[in-house]
Amino acid sequence: RQMCIRDSHLPVEGRSMHRLAPASDSTLVLDADGYARRIGKRAGAHRIPTPDGAAPFSGVFRREGMDCLIGESGALWLSNVAGEAHRQPAEDSAPPVKRFSNMEADISQAVFSLWHGLIVTRDGELWSWGRNATGQLGREGTADTSPWAPIPGLSRIVKAAVGDSIHPAGGYSLALDTDGVVWSWGDGNFSVLGRVNDRGRPAPVQGLPPIADISAGYYHVIALDTSGDLWVW
Repeated sequence: RQMCIRDSHLPVEGRSMHRLAPASDSTLVLDADGYARRIGKRAGAHRIPTPDGAAPFSGVFRREGMDCLIGESGALWLSNVAGEAHRQPAEDSAPPVKRFSNMEADISQAVFSLWHGLIVTRDGELWSWGRNATGQLGREGTADTSPWAPIPGLSRIVKAAVGDSIHPAGGYSLALDTDGVVWSWGDGNFSVLGRVNDRGRPAPVQGLPPIADISAGYYHVIALDTSGDLWVW
C-alpha cells in the first residue's frame, strides 16, 4: 500500500542532474566545471583523475566499491570497481574507464545494486545486466545476462532505480516514464513493488498521481509526485 506524505512540497526542478552521489564510505559530487570530486573520511574534497576527453560529466552515481560517471557525450565511465587491478582505498581514486561498448545508444542514467544494473538511454530505452535470481532484469525467466540488453515492453523511460534483496543474487527494479507512471518488477518482499508480485514482468504501480522522481531503498521506495508530495511504500 502506498502512503502519501502531505504538504511535503519538495522541489522537483533539476531532479535529473545527479550531482550528489553519497555512500557509506565516501561521496561523489560534480563541480561547476563538470568534474567529479570525492568527499571522504580521511581527506577533503579532491578531484578524481580524469582521462583526456572524459569530462565534463553530467551525472554521477556512487556505490560502495564503485564509482559511475556519465559523460556529456552519453558515455559511461566506471572506476574503483571491486575485484579489478586498479581498485583503490575508499578515499583514493583510480581514473575512470569507459565501459559497455556494446551499447549503441547514449546514456542518461546508470544505477547499480549489489547484483544488477540498469541504464536509461537518451532515447528512453531501459537496459539491464547482471544476476537475475528474482527477475530483476525484467525478462522472462531468471537467467543472468551479460552483456547489457534492452528490456522489452518499456519505452519513454526517464529515470530508473534499483534495490537489493534478502534473496541471494536477487533484487528489484523501478522505472519512471514520461507520463509519470512508475513501473516495478523483481523481488516483491516487504511490498517494495507496490503491487502484487509477478517476478520478471514490469507492470505499473497503481494508485499513484503523476510522479516526478523515484528512489529505491533496501526495504522501501520513495516517490516524489509533480505536486511536491512524497509517496512511500
